[in-house]
Amino acid sequence: MTTQTMQLDNPAVYIQRDLQDLIPFFLEMRRKDIQKLPVALEKGDFGLLRISGHNMAGTGAAYGFQIITDIGRDMEAAALAADSLSLKACISQLAYFVEHVEVIFV
Repeated sequence: MTTQTMQLDNPAVYIQRDLQDLIPFFLEMRRKDIQKLPVALEKGDFGLLRISGHNMAGTGAAYGFQIITDIGRDMEAAALAADSLSLKACISQLAYFVEHVEVIFV
């Protein structure tokens, strides 16, 4: 079971201990996304933004991060609508979450 709290000052995720070895790689990949997504947005590459959102929507919850799945779904929808403002908000939410998340293994 995974439990999440998304507070501005301290987002926390409780993840099953058997996923412990996979989490650092997953979060590192999200950090790489955070680097490439603003560049894609600046270039108007809605295709890359849609695919990235789709991939996060499909993998976030599997790794115990429902919030990343939710952000990914929002990002995919915003990319399909070419909604730059919403995409910027999604990228910002993702960056904040990845930077501040506290992962607690249970």
